[in-house]
Amino acid sequence: MRFDPSNLISKTGSLMDHPGVIYACGRNHEFNLWFFIAVPVEHDLEMHVRCLEKMSGAEQALFLPVRKVYKGTDLLNVLDGKTFRPMGERFDKWKEGRAPELTSEEIEMVRGAQHFPLTDEPYRKIAADLGLTEAQVLERLKSLTKKGCLRRIGSLTPLAPASAKEITLVAWQVPEEKAERLGSEVAAFEEVLYADHRTAFPAFPYSLYTVLRYGSAAEFEGTLCRIEERVGKWARTTLETSQEFKKIRLEYFSKELEAWWARHHTTVETAFDRREV
Repeated sequence: MRFDPSNLISKTGSLMDHPGVIYACGRNHEFNLWFFIAVPVEHDLEMHVRCLEKMSGAEQALFLPVRKVYKGTDLLNVLDGKTFRPMGERFDKWKEGRAPELTSEEIEMVRGAQHFPLTDEPYRKIAADLGLTEAQVLERLKSLTKKGCLRRIGSLTPLAPASAKEITLVAWQVPEEKAERLGSEVAAFEEVLYADHRTAFPAFPYSLYTVLRYGSAAEFEGTLCRIEERVGKWARTTLETSQEFKKIRLEYFSKELEAWWARHHTTVETAFDRREV
């Protein structure tokens, strides 16, 4: 989204209040507010974005869904691996999958189990919170596993301290017909941690997104030069994070998100008035 820089912080309240906005930051660009949002599959994701555009008074907002990933698992994990864990699956694989139907009991099970209690008897604690027996909890978790909705249950230990490296997001303006070849070639560089293809707009004509790791400004520029020697010189922009506004983990079947939508869904009627076409 693009805001008047003098009003950026004061205008972000409505975005921060949305339970599906899991990360938001300021960047040193004309489009100075960037965020990641997730909503239930039965919701229209872009509709939520347009509602937030109208509620926040943004001068302009661009909807930038991933079209193809060339390297990495997900951008958010690369930007902050301490908070956001990788999905562990290729984007193309899970995007094409069809979400299985879940019963109301299974949905409540997901809600209860995603905040796994750190106790000696975690399943008993979950059962008590849900008004179930421990055996019922285990049976429902097995059902979720069979449906492909639950991959594993485990504890997360703190990540090892990162090496003395910086990471920066760089977006490239490449022709649509060359995106596949250039994306694959850029992804081959060891310094590129992540690369994907997104929709380009006249106001932001960049479609190839890369995250570069480097140890110094000279090393960063050197990597960019070597990439350009391989794929040619294309217009690009460096998107450095200036400030983080929100950073939370994804919540599945959030009751708070449903309540938010119930309060604000009337904004839908005029949410697309200013959509970029």
